[in-house]
Amino acid sequence: MLTLSQIEPRTPISSAPYSILIPGSYYLTTNLSVTSGNAITILASGVTLDLGGWTISSTAPVANGTAIWFTNSLRNISIFNGFIQGGVTNNGSGVYDGPGFQYGVYYQLFFNGRAFIGYPANVRVSNLSVWGCLNDGINLYDQNSDSSLVESCTVRTVGGSGIVAPVIRDSVAFDCGITAIYGDVVSGCEGQAVGGYGVSATCTAENCYGYSTSGLGLTSYNAVDCQGYSHANYGLEAYTAEGCSGFSDNDVGLYAYDLALGCFGQSESSTGLYTYNAAFCSAYVDSGTALQAVIANGCISIFLGTNNVMHKYNMP
Repeated sequence: MLTLSQIEPRTPISSAPYSILIPGSYYLTTNLSVTSGNAITILASGVTLDLGGWTISSTAPVANGTAIWFTNSLRNISIFNGFIQGGVTNNGSGVYDGPGFQYGVYYQLFFNGRAFIGYPANVRVSNLSVWGCLNDGINLYDQNSDSSLVESCTVRTVGGSGIVAPVIRDSVAFDCGITAIYGDVVSGCEGQAVGGYGVSATCTAENCYGYSTSGLGLTSYNAVDCQGYSHANYGLEAYTAEGCSGFSDNDVGLYAYDLALGCFGQSESSTGLYTYNAAFCSAYVDSGTALQAVIANGCISIFLGTNNVMHKYNMP
């Protein structure tokens, strides 16, 4: 019979700060707390870190350090199954302050005089909850962080970005000072931001909801089955939008630069839906322009709004 250590050799972590210097599998045996600085520092590639359902926290009176920090150019990192707790709060007007960590999960970049280098690659963060950090919750960078993924994570009350990664799935970030969810491909996510985007996807957003107080609710190159709401800016913005809804109190409800297919846009004081080519869409405003398009096929305006369309098909 083989022992557990023979089947899966793992190194326990029972106190912090702790530095991981060699590849391998590591796991927490208890809650960890630091009075200042980083709690766990990863300095090697090929590391699996299992938080085991425990919490990493900081009692620093002024937020500093990172709960889980890894150095530049690392590969093959997996972090999962636990909690990161800080004491930063939002005073209700978008000002974040308090004790604990600056970052939940973060990395180091170097600048060689021309560009930043040392992006992480093949990093996976899953089933992690982060609360109360002064800056970002989980940040793996986006376009240059090759093949990295965040999934099934939650972030709440951070002064910077909630979750940043190339691929983000089935995750939630609320009460974020800047952008709540930011990635290349984002699916099944919800983001709520104070100052930036609720959800931002440089490539595709699918089945997502984004809300922002002063920025865009949801923005993506391609948006599919998404909803966006903003108090002050576009509710939803995309190059192409399919099956999407956008709502805004003070700007365009849904803005699709090229095509809106089966979409709905609503605005309280601007255009409901604005696009080049609209097909089978509907738009709502109390008064004014509901639908603004060059080409529209099978579209309708709701309530008192009117359509401003250059070429109409299958519609009044």
